[in-house]
Amino acid sequence: MNTPASVTMEQPPDPTGDDGSPRRIGVELEFAGIDLMTAAQAIVGTFGGRVDQIDAHRIAVRDTRFGVFEVELDSDYVHPSDWAPKAGTIFERTAAVARAAIGDIIEHWMPREIVSPPMPLADLPEFDRLCASLREQGAVGTDARWRYAFALQLNPEVPSLDCRDVLQIFRAFLLLSDWLRTVSARDYFREVLAFAEPFSRDYARRVLAPDYAPDWPQFIDDYLTANPTRNRDLDLCPLFAYVDAARVRVYLDDPRVKARPTFHYRIPDSRIEDPEWTVVAEWNRWVLIERLAADPVALKGRANRFLSDFIDRAPWLWVEDTERWHGS
Repeated sequence: MNTPASVTMEQPPDPTGDDGSPRRIGVELEFAGIDLMTAAQAIVGTFGGRVDQIDAHRIAVRDTRFGVFEVELDSDYVHPSDWAPKAGTIFERTAAVARAAIGDIIEHWMPREIVSPPMPLADLPEFDRLCASLREQGAVGTDARWRYAFALQLNPEVPSLDCRDVLQIFRAFLLLSDWLRTVSARDYFREVLAFAEPFSRDYARRVLAPDYAPDWPQFIDDYLTANPTRNRDLDLCPLFAYVDAARVRVYLDDPRVKARPTFHYRIPDSRIEDPEWTVVAEWNRWVLIERLAADPVALKGRANRFLSDFIDRAPWLWVEDTERWHGS
């Protein structure tokens, strides 16, 4: 097996949660090139467990060291929804056949996706072992075909559920997001397909203002008034639903929003076919966000510079300034 590139995993400023236990992280990986069963067997080979075929285009790998992994064709059209016909009826069986047929047609250009259960941060390098196994079997990502535009999503558990602490990390993300997109994404097709949209400059101006000090209700209301969508590169909807699900549903009644005490960070490239690309390296970039958030002097300085000199200028200018700051 091709082993993953050697990348030292960086530690966040706060490796434990509010209860003192080690933080956990979930991973969602898109890819193509191999079928679902081959991917499921690679999971078993890495983490143990047993394969459970849910439907024609979804497999669960149960009883692994960390819980249940899901492997599926990443399309809502091929899986049962909340309004699916009642199980056991002729309508349900007809719908299942139709979903399977649709999946057989679209699987040639839709990605497969692995969704991991939460695992301890310390075990994240194990996911790169899985990537190496998938690559050995023929899995490919964005760079393999011009039409591929696959993503990686990290779901790190928040270090604190204090609104002020979450706000600081969110501010740090807003300040680094333009640069992160540049260093993480190499794929023009991602731009054509309108990968998760960045936050507007007007909303960033409000959040980064020195006097912005919301409690949870105001933070949620402000965010969802400006962003009534899951389509952001740092999606806070799962976290907000964990804090106050009823308030979130007022703005966004979407069954895909799953309440969990995590950030939902979308990275616009999955380059699993490249042995030099690792999930750990992408995690290390996330750690830069948490480190900036944990340094109030640096965070205030970068926010002031952005608001005074760059918020109304082309994003690439802020990317260059961030690169100089990061390298200094």
